[in-house]
Amino acid sequence: MLDRFFGRRRVQPSKVNTDEVSPVYPQDGAPNLPNVTMIVTFRFHDVLEPEKLHGSLCRLVETGGWRRIGGRLRKDAKGKLELHIPRPFTAERQAAGMTHTSFDTCIDDHPLARQLPRPTPGQFSMQPAPNQFLPLAFGDTGPKVLEDWLSTDAPQVWIHIVSFRDATLVTLRWLHLTSDAMGISHLVSAWSQVLAGKEDEIPPMLSLEHDPVGDIVRGGRPGKDGGTVPEERLALADKRVTGVKLFLFIVRFLVDLLLYPRAKQQMMFLPRAVVQKLKSRALSELEEDCSSNIGPAAETVLDRKTGKPFLSTGDVTAAWLAQVAAQSIPPTSRRTHCIVSAMDLRERVPSVVDIEKGVYVQNFASTVWTMLPSQVVHPHTPRSASLGKLAGRLRWDVAQQSTEPQIRAAIRMECQNLEATGQRLLFGDPSNFLTVFTNWTRTRFDEVADFSPAVVLPAGAKPDWPTETLPGRAVYFHGSAVIAGEDTQSLLGIYENSTGDVWINGVMPPHLWSVAEEELRKI
Repeated sequence: MLDRFFGRRRVQPSKVNTDEVSPVYPQDGAPNLPNVTMIVTFRFHDVLEPEKLHGSLCRLVETGGWRRIGGRLRKDAKGKLELHIPRPFTAERQAAGMTHTSFDTCIDDHPLARQLPRPTPGQFSMQPAPNQFLPLAFGDTGPKVLEDWLSTDAPQVWIHIVSFRDATLVTLRWLHLTSDAMGISHLVSAWSQVLAGKEDEIPPMLSLEHDPVGDIVRGGRPGKDGGTVPEERLALADKRVTGVKLFLFIVRFLVDLLLYPRAKQQMMFLPRAVVQKLKSRALSELEEDCSSNIGPAAETVLDRKTGKPFLSTGDVTAAWLAQVAAQSIPPTSRRTHCIVSAMDLRERVPSVVDIEKGVYVQNFASTVWTMLPSQVVHPHTPRSASLGKLAGRLRWDVAQQSTEPQIRAAIRMECQNLEATGQRLLFGDPSNFLTVFTNWTRTRFDEVADFSPAVVLPAGAKPDWPTETLPGRAVYFHGSAVIAGEDTQSLLGIYENSTGDVWINGVMPPHLWSVAEEELRKI
């Protein structure tokens, strides 16, 4: 701490000659990702054995291509990030890190842990934000930010376990440059298999030897049928924001940060009944009139079985939240509202990825852009789109931008821009008002984490907990991030669980959470 205060430079450990050196792929080291520490905290109603959890995670990371995750972050002579993988891993240089804290009390008697969010069946609820629980996510030692990883011999993945008399919290943390959430979901699934003694069922981890993004940039491989993927020009190419336009956007973004209240993080729970009402309303609106002020009827994705308009829960939730976020600016504004959604690519580019051969634990995602006049997204203007039409537009843009030729074009342009400018692509215009979404539904974190072999004391009766408790299964989880020096207008995460409830975790100006609450009361 004193070193940081007085500005002393922290140096990285000496090179170990026996280490295997592996590159950090360009998309993993893209701007901001190295400065983001990702956190997933699981709540279990069982007492779990910390050493079993840590030991099984280490065994996984010591196996085959999974050892890339055990690599230590270093900078080469040119300042580029790379991974130094111990060969072999030892007790002094473990494949994964762990810290453990134990409290001789029940979880509901702990002053902070008792406030952890919990589902409220039948009614929506506003809940404490995940960043309030960071003291339960970090131990006294271990890395927290990029500088810690670079100046120590720390492995990329750490777990912090908090034990109570009747519960356990398990937090997994990693730098975003290591992987996106979908990759970590594969890690948690394989970790559970090792814990259960099913090492022979662990899928190969392919990222050590193969970077599919690099394949796309270099031209890719033949498709599974021996043919090639047709090359297309990126449909959004003419909407790039560069040069003077980019400068004006940055100025306007900074002005927004000064004029509008600092964003507040909040958690919100929507029970299945509320979600279904929103979805039914959106589908009804879309079916009633597929022609509106934001596009012709042709811009509607149809369900292949019924031939009727199709919307996912994520589409509807994102559209509703975008309408809430739009109320951050005046209804008369002529700005462009850019709705940006993260999109996992693992099953969308079969020319370079065969998901039957193994998994990729790295950053392998792109973004879908929806650009509309702010008066269309704002729910209280003469030009307002209905919830259904807005959700339909989001679904249409996903369909158009998620074809393999368009994905390949986007990746090539993104990587070329990173190499030329060191910056990510921005589309729209200088007036952009951004709302960014990430949807973790496909990670299924609360389903893939099966820690039942590590149960020491099974959960007893939990009359105050509204859902069924299975041994070694998480009853709740949340994701969070520690982001160095970053501000945002609206950043929202969506997770739909197996029962159809939706958790929303995000940051918006404080008054917009009140707007969301008022909107929900009307449903």
